[in-house]
Amino acid sequence: MIKYITIENQTFEATLILSTPKTNDDVVRKIRKNGTGEDKNHFLVSKSSYEEFGRFFPSILKDQKEGKTNRNKKNIKNYFSISGILHDLDLVNDQIKKDYPKEEIINVKIFLDLISSISKRQNSEANFYIESEIGAASNGIGFKTWEDIYSNTIKLLLLHNTKTNIYLFKNEGEICSYFEFNQYKNTTHPEDEFQNKISKSTSKRTKKGPQPKKPQSVISLSSVFKRSPGISKSALIDAKYECQINTNHTTFINRNTKENYVEAHHLIPMEFYDTFKNCIDRESNIISLCPNCHKEIHFSDISNINNMLRKLLTTDRKKLLGDDGISVTKKKLLSFYK
Repeated sequence: MIKYITIENQTFEATLILSTPKTNDDVVRKIRKNGTGEDKNHFLVSKSSYEEFGRFFPSILKDQKEGKTNRNKKNIKNYFSISGILHDLDLVNDQIKKDYPKEEIINVKIFLDLISSISKRQNSEANFYIESEIGAASNGIGFKTWEDIYSNTIKLLLLHNTKTNIYLFKNEGEICSYFEFNQYKNTTHPEDEFQNKISKSTSKRTKKGPQPKKPQSVISLSSVFKRSPGISKSALIDAKYECQINTNHTTFINRNTKENYVEAHHLIPMEFYDTFKNCIDRESNIISLCPNCHKEIHFSDISNINNMLRKLLTTDRKKLLGDDGISVTKKKLLSFYK
């Protein structure tokens, strides 16, 4: 996955090399551990991303394949967005109160002063970096041996349900990483909230033809990507509230729409918004699915997902996407779900 990130008004093309839906015991603070995990502070590169990782650090990948640890380890600057971290800080504190009552919550002012002082020393306003080593370890390829400041900043944010994405990019020849953390609030799942908004919303039609993208702002994981419930409502109406995998998949009558309950799914996931020139929150990119098929396309075996995508990315669908200035091949679409 490619993402365009901004560091101090410079835009870089970054490659995803790690994506985890939760944090394991090895990485969280001692007081938050479920078991006996050690404080290793290792973020391990996803094995499925080794090939992409090797484009940046071929010698480290070679070490991993040959079982040689630390032979070609490198120092790396790991960048973090100040606004991205602060957006979820309240959610982190809410979780600490609920799940770790013996632990003090994060003092927002002290925390902000600390990361601001780091960024100021680095002549930065919107971001800061913390250095670590990256190299082959006994259990994979990991970011490890962090600067001491890591414990009083990033480590404080990590809970078991913290989602982590790590990207690699080149900045004037230097290879750096960019970390994203997103924190779910333990209430209604954000996807369920969005589907409910769709059923209550008024249908909203977009103009024909390609539409320029609007800036995407991250508030928290409950609204990571701005999506229009009204546009999704229009797509469900166009599909006659039928599951587009199998029209025989009936569920129940939605109390808001008085129609068969289905859910809106972005065929090209919104997390790949930055990959496309034009807006992908369009009726052409929104599929109507029964709840079971919606879960299936997100969480089933990749071979099964492939079969579902073949049914959905039809010639007619490609034309609709093309009319909106969106082009995607079946191979590329499948890669978005791996």
